[in-house]
Amino acid sequence: MARIVGLIVCCCLVLCFGNAFSDVGSEVIALSGGSAKIKVRCRNVGKGMDCEIYASRGGGERKILNFPGRPNIISVGSGVFVMVFSCGTQCSATYFYSEENGLGGPFPFVEAYDVDRGVVLLSEKNPLPMYSIFSKNSRVVGEIDLNLPKGVEAFASIERVVVNDHRFIVSYVDRGGSVVKISRQIPMLEADSMR
Repeated sequence: MARIVGLIVCCCLVLCFGNAFSDVGSEVIALSGGSAKIKVRCRNVGKGMDCEIYASRGGGERKILNFPGRPNIISVGSGVFVMVFSCGTQCSATYFYSEENGLGGPFPFVEAYDVDRGVVLLSEKNPLPMYSIFSKNSRVVGEIDLNLPKGVEAFASIERVVVNDHRFIVSYVDRGGSVVKISRQIPMLEADSMR
């Protein structure tokens, strides 16, 4: 009888907690027109999740990132993968990956980016900083100064940001309460200065 009860308890533990360490799936995103791929492998760990992000080409792959959650968005353009992860309420971390330049990020408060120019616009503060996507030194390459009242967070004032013809166009609520637009040319970075 004790063996049967023990077996039942053991089976219940396996059924109830077996998934806590299980693989919760993997995804493969291929770069159109190329051989590069991003693979996402996630597994449950305790009450959370651990995801490993791999870059693969041909038969080989290498891990480029670990994150405690699955990416919310993965997109690709001009040979650059863009991966957006949630990190809490009003929080996200954006990473960029290319075969040529490797991994860039994490960038918080991303409003827009131009992967052709290798520049990302953040709304973490005013003036809005532009960073080189693949810079290892978090190098600011330009700024957009918004006409905001004191004490107002830049990200809360922004209505919309678009990239058009290598320009960041920011629509925001200014000091007087009006919605205005400001446009800034996105700097062209030298290949060496992108890192």
